[in-house]
Amino acid sequence: MRGLQLVPAAVLPAVAGLLLAFLVPFGARGTPPTEADQLPPPSRFTLSNPVVRVPFDHEGRHALIRVHVNGEGPFPFLLDTGASGDGALDWSLVRALSLRRDAEVTIDDGSGLNQRRVPLVEVDALEMGGITFHGARLFVGEIRQIARHVDYPEGGPLGIVGLGLFKDLLLTIDYPESRVEVGAGALREGELHVAPYSLRDGLIYLPLRIGDLDLTACVDTGSQSGLSLPLDFSKRVRCAFTPLVTATARTANNEYEILSSVLKDPLHLAGHSMEGQDVSFNGLFDEATLGYGLLKEYRLTFDQERHLVRLDQRIAAPTEVRRRMPGLRRPARTR
Repeated sequence: MRGLQLVPAAVLPAVAGLLLAFLVPFGARGTPPTEADQLPPPSRFTLSNPVVRVPFDHEGRHALIRVHVNGEGPFPFLLDTGASGDGALDWSLVRALSLRRDAEVTIDDGSGLNQRRVPLVEVDALEMGGITFHGARLFVGEIRQIARHVDYPEGGPLGIVGLGLFKDLLLTIDYPESRVEVGAGALREGELHVAPYSLRDGLIYLPLRIGDLDLTACVDTGSQSGLSLPLDFSKRVRCAFTPLVTATARTANNEYEILSSVLKDPLHLAGHSMEGQDVSFNGLFDEATLGYGLLKEYRLTFDQERHLVRLDQRIAAPTEVRRRMPGLRRPARTR
């Protein structure tokens, strides 16, 4: 999740869904590896069944999942393939559960600017549904403060679940069915809608084509936008109308403008051809991103051992709802 909240400037109805590019500072994007990228995965995990299915809610153009931390909770966590490592915890949760800081690492928001030192905590048990991760190491930050502009129920996520947790498992994020599936298994290159990906700084980059232009894009489920491109690409791709400033985005370290339009040429991705694709441009990041606005129509399966991703499209995308997640706990206030 490379970016934060957008503050709309002049919203066009046709591109209103592109206004958010929620970027978070947990993980390096497009920069040399930092200490955060070199963290090992959890020491072990346990599954209650060969395939575990965990439901999630669509809130603020994100997938929010229920997570128990050391037996406490459940708490709302954001599912974010754009976060390096195992994930992150909000300071309020760290204090409420009396979690001990393990170390400090250097991170940035992917822009390469204003790197920061943040603490790590090691969690004995991180449980979601029927899967438990032991020894997960999570960054600590002001996640709720970063997300303060998004209309989440009861204040928003208290943590982030990163892709690193599932390094040794087959992970499926099924947006239309609003659930995650985790278990053993493998994808095969050459199968329908299976595409090889490159790995940079612990994050997944898929090849795509816009017209005659070939590029790669980071698969970032923590981004609220759909297809996001660097600002200079606004002169390299054909748009249905001149890109207009529609929002101002903030990361923990930077602020920048978002421009939006619609592609004239089809977007080709993992065997799919998408006509009339919404697109946004920003001047902070030098790489493309595929976020919630595009991915919500698909069932994504990640095989991190073989560096493969499958995108299966469903007939209907999920309804973006606002509802209270039943059974969620909030940390007790501390004086």
